[in-house]
Amino acid sequence: SGKSNFKEYRIYRSDRSFIGPFTMIRKIDPKKNTDRTRYYDSEKNKWVYEDQTISLGAGYFYGVTSLDSAGHESWITNRNETAITANGIPRRIS
Repeated sequence: SGKSNFKEYRIYRSDRSFIGPFTMIRKIDPKKNTDRTRYYDSEKNKWVYEDQTISLGAGYFYGVTSLDSAGHESWITNRNETAITANGIPRRIS
């Protein structure tokens, strides 16, 4: 329709390949204060998601889509072609 009707981001993960199959692991609604506080890094001016449900030593592939208010979802973007592997428990650096 040409209107700005963005609704949410969807984050997908695969433990097999950068082409999937993918499973949705998180929805982020930029209009919700809780999501903005939790996932938006104002210093870097970008959205950030830390996956806390991974297994150490396993490789993962991620992708992101956007959804509009009519239910139309974009194709998966920002996919990594090389698996991301956690070698240790995530920790926050202050």
